[in-house]
Amino acid sequence: MLFQRIAKTAPAEERRSPKKYLYYYGKKNLLPKYQIWIDARKKYRLSHAHIQMAKELGMNPKKFGNLANHHQELWKEPLPDFIESLYFFHGDDITVDKG
Repeated sequence: MLFQRIAKTAPAEERRSPKKYLYYYGKKNLLPKYQIWIDARKKYRLSHAHIQMAKELGMNPKKFGNLANHHQELWKEPLPDFIESLYFFHGDDITVDKG
């Protein structure tokens, strides 16, 4: 219903193409490579710093499930602690890609 009200109040040229009036909702269309990191951050309760460290280490957010089962496998560290320990162990070797 909200969509219908907004669509009626939008200018005529914006009513024709659905992509142009997305800014009325405030939604952002993110690229899938960024959305994967956002979903991993929510699912595994990571901070922005942990996500940045994992990106710099070249970690794959799709593989976090294998690393984050410290409740079943007690010898594993919790995922945030594991990322921190890797980052500080390999801190001098990291080169950040700006692309």
